[in-house]
Amino acid sequence: QKMAPFQSSIIVLLWATCTLASSPSCIKGGCPTDDPVAQLYGNYTYPWAMSMVNWSNVFNVKDYGDDYSKAAAEAAKTGGGVVYFPAGTYKLTKSINLINNVVLRGEPDYEPAKSGTKPGRLAPKTVFECPDKQHLGFFNNDKNGSNLGVVNVDSNGCAIMLWPNLSPAPLSMKNYWYDATKVEGAGSNKLVLGNRIRNVILGNPDPSLHAWSPITGWNTSHVAGSNPVWPWRFSTAIAMYSGENSLVANNLIDKATSESKTDAAGFKNIPFPYDNRYGIDMNQILFGGVLGKTSGGPCKAAPSNSAYFFARGLVARDNYVYQNGRVGISWSGGDDGKTPGSGSVLLSNHVEVAQGTTCYTLDGVKPMTGHDTNENRGYNQGGYGSNLTSNTGHIFRQKTPDGYETVDGEGILHQCSANSDSYRSYWHSNDLSGSESGGGPIWFYKLDNTVDNVLVDNKSPHFIGAVFNDDDHHAGNKCSGNSPKCSGIPP
Repeated sequence: QKMAPFQSSIIVLLWATCTLASSPSCIKGGCPTDDPVAQLYGNYTYPWAMSMVNWSNVFNVKDYGDDYSKAAAEAAKTGGGVVYFPAGTYKLTKSINLINNVVLRGEPDYEPAKSGTKPGRLAPKTVFECPDKQHLGFFNNDKNGSNLGVVNVDSNGCAIMLWPNLSPAPLSMKNYWYDATKVEGAGSNKLVLGNRIRNVILGNPDPSLHAWSPITGWNTSHVAGSNPVWPWRFSTAIAMYSGENSLVANNLIDKATSESKTDAAGFKNIPFPYDNRYGIDMNQILFGGVLGKTSGGPCKAAPSNSAYFFARGLVARDNYVYQNGRVGISWSGGDDGKTPGSGSVLLSNHVEVAQGTTCYTLDGVKPMTGHDTNENRGYNQGGYGSNLTSNTGHIFRQKTPDGYETVDGEGILHQCSANSDSYRSYWHSNDLSGSESGGGPIWFYKLDNTVDNVLVDNKSPHFIGAVFNDDDHHAGNKCSGNSPKCSGIPP
């Protein structure tokens, strides 16, 4: 529910008058005290972000020996605020465990993450470096985790992992969500804004074979026997999970700057694919284990049986995502039950999939063939009522070692493997025309129910519309102004 302007002003005033406890160096000045969301998008576009923390209650990590936990504890004592990392380089040997009511913030940078379909000028001066191929970074999976985030950092090898709390398996990169049967909680009001992220990957194709923690990384050697260093298929630069309200905005997930060679699937000294990972995952992938066991099967997730998959207030906008396989942006979310486009918002993002690369293997053991998929997908939708407007993408498939192209390579896709049917999607002015010929389709693919969706003024070099099985239900869908003209819609 939106607040009236005077209500928001009262909240901001209360923060300012009741909490005046910034750390010593910030009291003297020099620490950022503005609302970074308002700087980019105005005061009332996302009213929850205005009051998620007291933006003027700032604790400089330098006053606490560069120890986030100590600075954050002081911020929490005063009702919450900001832990500020001034410009510089910070080397992490374990993940920072983010706490409620505290935003981690670097030196302010309001430059754009993208310029059209190119990377923008965003270049935060606060740099975090994580160990190579360890998938450490910034973490929270508190079931009530709320009013937290990461703003204006350059993350070299550090992932942003705002995970849901799942049960019964302990934390891991694989079994935690593969074996999950229940979502315990996902919190609310989470922010990932103005960050540059690169070189994020987990260098093991099966994390269940070795002890790994999102906090400490590998507890034993992750190279053993026939298990080579190769990416875990669900490595993710930004994982954002929230029960209500999240904003992933103006982030530059950049082309890898790290380089290394590896042996895998019988191939020697081949490039390690640092960009073979997911870009942004918003309330989709980590719910897969639960939905597979509790929703009744593919396409069966609904608000009645999967509430967190249909969370409200989820937004991803103005992000640039570079990929070499997997998916640029994946998401779900719920709507008002009647209005097309009243659910999750994806606005003005760009996904760039690498062109002319070879996919040697998926699992580090078996060579890739022309029958296999590495997805190479731009946008992967789940949930109801999503609003996709003015997003772009250059989508390319990869070659296999024997010269064939991998399958898939969709531009925008909603299919049953994303766990839900599609009701009331609104896809408008999305342009995938820079993709390879025959690639980048914009479509609903063999869903049980495709109902009341609207596709207007989209562009693809290949296909726009829907593909149905004979027993699929489709009704009330509308298409106009698309290039090429829709196929399969109207029904």
